[in-house]
Amino acid sequence: MFDWPQRSKLIVIAIANTFDLPERVMMRRVQSRLGLSRETFSPYSFKQLEEIVRSRLGPNLSRLFEDSGLGFIARKVASLSGDARRCLEICRQAVEHSIIRYEETRDPSTVYIRLNDVIKAGVYHLSI
Repeated sequence: MFDWPQRSKLIVIAIANTFDLPERVMMRRVQSRLGLSRETFSPYSFKQLEEIVRSRLGPNLSRLFEDSGLGFIARKVASLSGDARRCLEICRQAVEHSIIRYEETRDPSTVYIRLNDVIKAGVYHLSI
């Protein structure tokens, strides 16, 4: 694939989560033939992460979360990595904990996801 630009007027655009991926994946002789340029994107801020999470959860699921819980996830992940996938994974786990709690109690009030639920769900991902 990385030889294609040499043979035609094709431009290859690769997106990676690590900065040194081309060096680790491509052989030196391939690297020298390519015009390697990088565009570095900043990690998401906590406000951006909170907006991403709310939009992905939608209005119905967002209402199940205590505002301080979503804010906590966004701030914590922004300070560590800025990775929106990590925020969404923590939310998924918090929802799963909430569903399990509801199935055990059948009490509709247990569905609401509080800050403490988010902290429990985030322990593995955030090392808190």
